[in-house]
Amino acid sequence: MDHSNRVSARWVFIREAQKTYGKAVNLCDIEDPKLDALVEYSSNAAEHLRESANKVVETYIDYSSVMQNNYNLLEVSSIPINQGEMIRYRNSVHEGYSGLNNLEKTFAKAIDNCGLKWLRNPSRGYFEIPLLDLARNNNFNPDFIVWSENSIIAIDTKGDHLISQDSATKLFHLDSIGPGKPVKIRLVTEGKWDDERTKRGKQGYTVWFLNNGKVKPMWCKDVESAVSVCIESELK
Repeated sequence: MDHSNRVSARWVFIREAQKTYGKAVNLCDIEDPKLDALVEYSSNAAEHLRESANKVVETYIDYSSVMQNNYNLLEVSSIPINQGEMIRYRNSVHEGYSGLNNLEKTFAKAIDNCGLKWLRNPSRGYFEIPLLDLARNNNFNPDFIVWSENSIIAIDTKGDHLISQDSATKLFHLDSIGPGKPVKIRLVTEGKWDDERTKRGKQGYTVWFLNNGKVKPMWCKDVESAVSVCIESELK
């Protein structure tokens, strides 16, 4: 019998978990010598390992919550910027930013004009909010971070085709550990949207936030009003 497709039980288990939510592997004693055993890649034993991995992932998602750790603070560092395309701002953490689309440019200018310190967040690897969601990416990188007097506001501008899914998965309350300003999440779309996530008009902007645990859209007549709504501390 040909055993050329034999792999370690550990490899099968980890590979299956990483397909959906690799962090769940941290729940397991992955160094257990039993996982050194070799199994046929297409065998019933391998399929049982895949099922076990998926159950671990489901358990991880069901019993986890995203926390803001105020004891593990990071200093804002330099980020890659295309000097030839850079737009300079007065109140941003960095001298300026590049690579913004038209909606992001409009919103960045309005944020800068409100006088608060803010950051254009890179699309990968800097200010990330973990998502407990199997269907999408495991991390959420909001477009902008704004420091107000009472809060840190994470603002993400969204295309029309994304708001239905993202308003369901990226708007949530962040519990915190330790003293510090709470992080609040806001999504922004162009146009006027209703509670059913249906676009009703092209004018203005809609800010999406949580209100008593429910997703709430608030229409604003212009970008300046939208920024003001995003940073108002009384919105939960």
